[in-house]
Formats: sequence, structure tokens, C-alpha cells
Amino acid sequence: MQFLLFILTFAAAAAAVPVYLAIRTTCYSGVYVIGARGSEEAAGYGSVASVVSGVLAAIPNSRGIALDYPASVLDPLYDDFVTGGINTLISLVESYASSCSGNIVLVSFSQGANVITDALAGGVLKPTPLSASYASHISAITVYGDLTFTHGQSFDAGTDTGTDGEVPTWGTDAVDFIISKST
Repeated sequence: MQFLLFILTFAAAAAAVPVYLAIRTTCYSGVYVIGARGSEEAAGYGSVASVVSGVLAAIPNSRGIALDYPASVLDPLYDDFVTGGINTLISLVESYASSCSGNIVLVSFSQGANVITDALAGGVLKPTPLSASYASHISAITVYGDLTFTHGQSFDAGTDTGTDGEVPTWGTDAVDFIISKST
């Protein structure tokens, strides 16, 4: 009887041990687009869906993924949601760059833009930014409506680089910019 109890206890313990499976990453010869929606937009690409779609249509063998994070403006949770988005973005970039040699494109709006810029450059009380070795896999970045934007930076490009924290107009110019940097 004690032996049967031992076997049942051992079997129950073995069943409770988690099994970790490696996540398989599919690589693309075009670009891997990560889109981050703005505050309070429904899950998916949000306002930048047309930019993501344009890039995917213009560069063969490309795929996109919408960044999965809350994207809410609830106070005081906004910073927590941005931090969660940063961590998710960094994980996606590191996973893809570790497995694939293709280019990564980042497209974002509003809170998603805040996530992307803080993931790349850091921010007050934010996680450590993406390392340069992983960032080197990123061929193009477009951010719209990042409320933390400061004009005059060396990397500014586009139609509105002179106004802090404003939402510039986007459209085919963004798609053309990404294509020029990624093909």
C-alpha cells in the first residue's frame, strides 16, 4: 500500500512539472513588421494599419504582427502599460533577430510610439533599452503622435520634425520611407 501511495505521489508531482517548448520563429526574406497601436484603439494595428498593409503589399515575402499590450490611458497605469509594451517589443525583436537575418520594421501611433521610442532609447523608470546588437536588425522605424517626441534629434525625418509631441500626417510617404530603408 505504501508503495502504491509513493507511485501516485510521484506521478502527481511529475504531472505538475511544467514543460517548456521552444517558440518557433518563421523567418521572412522581406521584412518583419511590428505594429503598435495607440491608446484605447482595439487590438491589432490601429491607426497605422494602412501603413503596415502598404509595406506588406510592397515588399514580397513580408509578414506583420500587432504588438500585444493593453494600450490604455488609465491613470496611473499608463506607465505600466507602456513598460509592458516595451518588454513585449524587446522580446519580439530579440526572438526574431536571434533566429532570422531579415529586416525588422517598427510602425506605431500614440502610446505605441511611446513604447517603441522608449524600447530603443530608454526612458525615465523604463526597462533597459534594446541592445545595439539587436537594434541593428531594425531597418526602418515610423512613429506618429509620440507625446514624448522632442524635435531636433539627429534621427528626425519626415514632414513634421519641428514640433514637440504633435501628430504628423501619415500616408504613402511613410510606406515609401520604409521601403527605401528596407529593400
